[in-house]
Amino acid sequence: MKKLILKVVIFLIIYSTSDIIGQTANPTRPSSSDNAYLTEYGFTELEIGYSGDKDRYSIPALLKFSVLKKLEAGILMSGIINYNGSKTQIGDPGIQLKYQFLNNQNIAAALAGKIGFSSSSSATYTFYVVPSI
Repeated sequence: MKKLILKVVIFLIIYSTSDIIGQTANPTRPSSSDNAYLTEYGFTELEIGYSGDKDRYSIPALLKFSVLKKLEAGILMSGIINYNGSKTQIGDPGIQLKYQFLNNQNIAAALAGKIGFSSSSSATYTFYVVPSI
């Protein structure tokens, strides 16, 4: 499953939209403290980070794109690469959806859901409402 999701992520990166002239990016970072705004419709965003210390590190990633004007989908990896001090491995994959049900000049609100897959335990599900002022 992890290898398939990694192949899908690589495919989407290679074939995603690259023409950004005249467009405004909305990176909505950091995704760990999500906001109610979506990736620009018709575009793809890739977030890659780094977390670590001298003995371990992780390179998490989130590939997201708006499939509809009010719906964003994302594929996430807890680590494209995870190193725990003794071995290197691929992190756990997940998917997320964010539906923006309110967006006006002063406030936006969205409903988000994430499913994380792990080889060591059952899937985790997270649902939350995200307001942005």
